[in-house]
Amino acid sequence: MPNKYMIPVLSPEDIIGLKVQAIANDAQREATDIYDMRLLLEYQLQRKRLIDWELLDEYFSLFDKQALLTTLKKDFS
Repeated sequence: MPNKYMIPVLSPEDIIGLKVQAIANDAQREATDIYDMRLLLEYQLQRKRLIDWELLDEYFSLFDKQALLTTLKKDFS
């Protein structure tokens, strides 16, 4: 029986993008949101799921946070 309902969900990359936006809007959130990003990336690696670094690059570039992305790539690639 096919699914009747489609429930849209955010990808981990989308959630990270929202976290980057939150940091850009309120620097006081930075420590918590970076911790959350790291947890999401770690979980993805544990599940052996590929991380869409190109999409993340778009999100981080929008908010001029490329240095943070470089650090995350180094730690999780």
